[in-house]
Amino acid sequence: MSTFRKTLPPLDSLIFFQHVAKHGSFSKAAKDLFVTQAAASKRVQRLEDWLGTQLFDRNGRRITLNSAGKTLAADVELALEFLERSVAKVKTPEEPVIRIAAVSSISMFWLYDRIKQFSLSEHACHVNISSSDDMSKLTDEENDLAIVYSNGTPSGWVGNQVLSGDLAPAAPPGIAQEAIEAGAFTQNWDLERSPPLLEYTNLTPDWINWAIWLKRMKLPSIEELKHIQCASYGQSVGRSLTGHGILLANLELQKPELASGRLVRIGDLQLTPRKSYYLCYKNNGMLSPAARTLFDFLVTGS
Repeated sequence: MSTFRKTLPPLDSLIFFQHVAKHGSFSKAAKDLFVTQAAASKRVQRLEDWLGTQLFDRNGRRITLNSAGKTLAADVELALEFLERSVAKVKTPEEPVIRIAAVSSISMFWLYDRIKQFSLSEHACHVNISSSDDMSKLTDEENDLAIVYSNGTPSGWVGNQVLSGDLAPAAPPGIAQEAIEAGAFTQNWDLERSPPLLEYTNLTPDWINWAIWLKRMKLPSIEELKHIQCASYGQSVGRSLTGHGILLANLELQKPELASGRLVRIGDLQLTPRKSYYLCYKNNGMLSPAARTLFDFLVTGS
């Protein structure tokens, strides 16, 4: 009966030897195996000690396989490949990570909550979310799904509209009442008495902020009104909720706050942008079953 523990060296020493033999370098093998050069050298030295023979000719930092090393390297390569295939036959397949990229405001106010619901469902799987307002990053080939702000799905992608993005003034009840009393967003607007608008930077021409909204509605310009500059749409929401001013609210993104009464619409004016939000995937037939399940969940909510 063969007792492998007595007749074979430790498996990891053979793995280290195979990497060093392949690269012809301790430093390159160490980098490949995420260890130090000293650790790689020590493992190979232990294998040579176990065998009682040298496997490399060493000349300073240069190493080359000797005849014994070449003989062993060929067989070890085949043995490790065979062992890898054998293990793969019985190993439970790893679930792939689904990569979804989304516009930052969508991630914050819409996507994270839905991913939480998905993670608690029977369909849960590993999901990686990245946020960006750069279309090229959203439609990177590495992403399985993307939520973009556009006139439709980007070239080479297919999908569904998930949000229209209607924009209207909103604020906490107290601020909203002050705005109404000042005739905000009407022809009788008392600009001095009106609470400040919470403006945010228009990072791309597609975005609509207060400056653009007011112009489209033929109302006084942002320069004529009291306003507070915010770093992002998300920050403008936060400052509005804490009583600092009037938010230009995306009515669908802020639906929870509007439904609970934390935010109140001011007046009836609203603007429907030409562009909206689309959940999409690459049109190449390679969408995995798990990614398809997540896509359907985000579209239908169940």
